[in-house]
Amino acid sequence: MKCLLISIALLIPFIARANSDETLKSWLGQSDLVVTARFTERIIAIQDRAGIIEYVCDVAIQEVIKGDATLADQTIAVALIMYQSGPQDKHPLIQAGSSCILFLQTDETRKPIYVSVDPWFSIQYPFIGLTKELKRLATGKQVEQGGPGYPPQGVGSPDP
Repeated sequence: MKCLLISIALLIPFIARANSDETLKSWLGQSDLVVTARFTERIIAIQDRAGIIEYVCDVAIQEVIKGDATLADQTIAVALIMYQSGPQDKHPLIQAGSSCILFLQTDETRKPIYVSVDPWFSIQYPFIGLTKELKRLATGKQVEQGGPGYPPQGVGSPDP
């Protein structure tokens, strides 16, 4: 019984990671461009219809996680379509100088061509762990865990 409990306890992090991987893979799959970026001074709010606000913003790209790597260190215009019942619902990251992770798709029929993927989840706080996981999933590389008997990837065999 004790071995079973230990086995289950050891599997929990892998199960949790698999579930979160699927969520992040879904966001990445819907996105043409995923970046860490900083909002510039240009943020224009346009009320499209009741409860839907479109923010047309310029963002300075800090890092491209998925998509056109040549956009790194450039400023691009984006349209962020959000559900918002009033000023109290404004996303706290949509302000000049604020950094974020943006999940964007391209729409060649409109200006700007980069549009938020989802009205709820397209803007995320740029947690270092989230950024690392997104990069890992976007590149398809598996990270190997080092530890006793398991050296880091690319290092010789473990000591006897």
